Amino acid sequence: MEYRVFVLPQKTEKLETLRGELENRGYDIIKYQDSVEDTLEPYLKGNNSSYLIMDITRPFMNGLKFVEQLNNRDIHLKDLAVLSGFIADEDLQVALKMGCRVFPKPLSVVSLLDWLENSDASDSNKKEVNGI
Repeated sequence: MEYRVFVLPQKTEKLETLRGELENRGYDIIKYQDSVEDTLEPYLKGNNSSYLIMDITRPFMNGLKFVEQLNNRDIHLKDLAVLSGFIADEDLQVALKMGCRVFPKPLSVVSLLDWLENSDASDSNKKEVNGI
């Protein structure tokens, strides 16, 4: 199964490195910037084989607010990650409650790749256990 990764960066410094690493591992990368949250809905709806990686600080909408809107619209992804240079304790608790993995900045590409690969392995193990 091909997994799709939606990346909503605040800045693109590490994006090209991340994109190359993810594409080398077989992920389909879709990058968005600016105020495109609403245009994502058709791609995300019913696509539970997707990951969303985004900055908690967004130009037009806080990343946690965006995840909350996805949940309110009954859009559920395989996994969610937020990136943050600094995250207040309250926001950290909200992110964790919503099922987001929080990565500190500067981003460790290795840590992010490990998270994706472990999530994929976990998914494979669930399929084996369920006989799928």
